[in-house]
Amino acid sequence: LHAALGGGPDARADRLRFAAFDILDDEDADAQRDAYAARVERLQALLAGGSLVHCASFERVDAPADVAQLFDRIVTHGGAEGLVVHCHDGRAFKVKSEISIDAAVVGYAESDDGVAELLLALIVADDSGYQLIGRVRTGWSHREKQDLRSRLEPTVCESSYRGVTDHGTLYRWVQPELVVEIKCNDLLAVDTRDQPIRRMRLAYSDDHGWTPLGPAPAVSLINAVFLRVRDDKRAQRPDVRFEQVSDLVPVAAMVVPTAAELPASEIVRREVY
Repeated sequence: LHAALGGGPDARADRLRFAAFDILDDEDADAQRDAYAARVERLQALLAGGSLVHCASFERVDAPADVAQLFDRIVTHGGAEGLVVHCHDGRAFKVKSEISIDAAVVGYAESDDGVAELLLALIVADDSGYQLIGRVRTGWSHREKQDLRSRLEPTVCESSYRGVTDHGTLYRWVQPELVVEIKCNDLLAVDTRDQPIRRMRLAYSDDHGWTPLGPAPAVSLINAVFLRVRDDKRAQRPDVRFEQVSDLVPVAAMVVPTAAELPASEIVRREVY
């Protein structure tokens, strides 16, 4: 929608449609007092034959097993984002797939009682570096927060790239050794302007630590949650391969320049506060 409204004369505004999934008021009556099945029937009657404005797709099932089959057909094989299930007693559930990712921990932020955030990366297909994919900051117990900090502190290393948390503190960079499993509800590959989401791609060496290679197309994790440490996996391909996300969403291809290919910088002015 943002791309169509802000795309100028070449915007594909002809593709915009409005799909209604509920009715709030019917003339002067409060439609929400009616059962959802009755509201659906009324909505279908009001918008019958509509093109630019139409009803969302509705199907009725009678048992939880039927919901599972519907999810498999529409979401798993049909490519839809998810389902909204309305029960006869008025309850509603949003049902979406969970995405599980094994990622290398490359940095962390800490609080008084342990880690506060983990910075995550995956290794791209040509082994050209570690691609940052985002962070996770929920899902662990109090003991797990302490255990993670005790495991990561001995692996702190140098980095010529700085990362800052939402609270203004710097990440502590670590050697790529620990692998964790996370889950998220969705992955985004483009922003609201339909431009590729870019995050830093980094190289690691035992001598110099982390070195930035340049921003590259990546993803954003929606509602990332920590699940567990994967001691059975190592921070190398294929255990932490980037295809875990690029096989699910279309990540734009981009060649990341190396430091040797960039012109030398000239310091014009430097001030420290």
